[in-house]
Amino acid sequence: MALVAAKCTMCGSELTVDNSLKSAKCPSCDMEYIVQDAINYHNTYNVTNIGHADQVIVKDESSIDARIENANTYLITHEDYSKAKEIFQSVVNDKSGDYRGWWGLAGADSRNFTYFDCTKAEFDNIKMNVDRAFKVASPDIQASLRGKWNQYMEGVNGFRNKKVIEHNEYKAKISSDMERKKVLENQLSGLHQKKNNLLKEKEENWRRSQRPILTVGGGILAFFFILGGIGGSGPVAIIIGLAIIGALIARFVSLQSRNSSIEQKIKENERSSNSVQNDLNNIVKEILRLEELMNNLNKYI
Repeated sequence: MALVAAKCTMCGSELTVDNSLKSAKCPSCDMEYIVQDAINYHNTYNVTNIGHADQVIVKDESSIDARIENANTYLITHEDYSKAKEIFQSVVNDKSGDYRGWWGLAGADSRNFTYFDCTKAEFDNIKMNVDRAFKVASPDIQASLRGKWNQYMEGVNGFRNKKVIEHNEYKAKISSDMERKKVLENQLSGLHQKKNNLLKEKEENWRRSQRPILTVGGGILAFFFILGGIGGSGPVAIIIGLAIIGALIARFVSLQSRNSSIEQKIKENERSSNSVQNDLNNIVKEILRLEELMNNLNKYI
């Protein structure tokens, strides 16, 4: 066993590894790497300056390796996902056969595989880059990457399952509210019909009160009976005349009382209609709110 210098093939961190091992996990990015690949990566990236005792690190910022190291620094250390994505995209543009570029793009879009509440469109884009990384990576690298990808998938599926439950709850609530809406609409329709009947009854009562024949004719007849009684026909005629006048007065009072009763019923009907209409408006608003929430959830499930 010997400890030798190496460099993580994913994030570019400097390592000290046991060269007898086949694979190990990077303490910086928590990704598995092939030990020999990490040693080779270090040896091709660092050179020794023969004229000095110290090791001199040569970094060509235009090289693929340097850009990947820089991108991983932005991704993991600074959590600057936008800048990391920009650099990984340049790697893909220059060397599409390097899995690290595609994997880096997926890592940037998924916030280093911690962004579980992504939309379907965002996830599809992440998965596309992961699939491209798998296509160009060696079997050993694929195996090391797949563990992290599966872990990320579990987080995304967990988030989606919660959204499905929310979606079903909203759907059930909308169904219940729609039934309540139908009841309120029927109730409101019944109240409107009742009001129409009351208005017709009021109009008929008004017509009765405007019939002059009964009022004028009855008054004239009562006048003649009373006049005749006074003129000698006797008290019976006077009594009949007074009875006619009393009947006319009773009729007038009855019509006024009936009219007042109808007015009161119309007012009660309008109060009930307003109350039901307010309930109906609220239930419609609630249904629209729930439908909007469901539409938002559709982006995730």
